[in-house]
Amino acid sequence: MKEMEENALTWLNDNKEWVFSGVGITLTLWILTIFRHKVFPYFLLLSNRYKSFLQEYKFDKIQVNLEKHQSTFFWGIHFQKTIQIYEYDLKKSLEKGRCLRFLLVKPNGSAIKMAAFRNESSVDKDRPNKSLKLAIRYLADIEELVKEDFKTRNISMNGQIKVRLIDSLPPYTIIAVNTGSDDGEMHVLLSPFRSATEGTPFFSLRKNDYWFQFFVDQFEAVWNDPQAEEVKDLKGLADSLSV
Repeated sequence: MKEMEENALTWLNDNKEWVFSGVGITLTLWILTIFRHKVFPYFLLLSNRYKSFLQEYKFDKIQVNLEKHQSTFFWGIHFQKTIQIYEYDLKKSLEKGRCLRFLLVKPNGSAIKMAAFRNESSVDKDRPNKSLKLAIRYLADIEELVKEDFKTRNISMNGQIKVRLIDSLPPYTIIAVNTGSDDGEMHVLLSPFRSATEGTPFFSLRKNDYWFQFFVDQFEAVWNDPQAEEVKDLKGLADSLSV
């Protein structure tokens, strides 16, 4: 829009003799009136739509409200960066007795190898596997920190981090909050081929949106599948995995 204004000023300066003639002034006012009432609102509408589109598809701008949640699930390959970003919120959730469920890919399995093939960086083929191991380490550390704090204060810990691992590549990445409540929300990230996560398309759904329950049911189906192995000792698993 700024460029359009500059071009208009340049044109007016180059044609100032014509513009300031009687006919020029009349035509100029007529053109400016049309631009103001017809053209400018149209470009403004396009500008706002384009701006909204960019915001909608910037995954790094996702804001997940973990402050008031009762339950949350994460379904994806590893969530290493997400766990780091929300470390404080995850700790607070455990302290408040909330349940956090993570459905991740199995370390060193065939699915994580496929994730490496699909990864944006084809140089470090073990990068997704390393990130997965780090994510498990971070979750174990968060759980242990809260446990130790509660133990010191002689308080029983009701919050839980539940992790299940499956040797299957997820069709999409999901973060969902309060899926059983009216204020439920989720963010679904697509899984493109060799594309940076920050520029990957995603969409957000609310409880009353048409596809919301579909994605909840998809998660629950995989979570309860016999091939999804429950991690009973998160710290033990983290300690057994070398990064």
